[in-house]
Amino acid sequence: MSTNEYLEIPERARVSMFLYVEERLDPGSYLRAVLSNDLRGAVGHGFGDPAFDAIGRIVRWFHNYASGYCWGSEAKVDAWLSGKEFVRCADLDQGIPLLELPEAVTRA
Repeated sequence: MSTNEYLEIPERARVSMFLYVEERLDPGSYLRAVLSNDLRGAVGHGFGDPAFDAIGRIVRWFHNYASGYCWGSEAKVDAWLSGKEFVRCADLDQGIPLLELPEAVTRA
């Protein structure tokens, strides 16, 4: 996945991805459905959202860069959010700034 392809994912979705992977924060109903392999839920929650058009890029990013511990089924997503899995999602030092928190976002 190229940097340009990653940047085609809407910023709000990239922020949610970052906070999910790094801070284990719930990514919202659309991304949660995508991460849980729930196509019906993803369509129901994402239709009309700009991130809906990026579903392929989102899945491709998780497939290429994230650990299987944090996505792939509802049980894995629930375990990740509850902190039961100890493995961090990915070693992202791949030369592509895939999970940099956008400057517009500040942490509380």
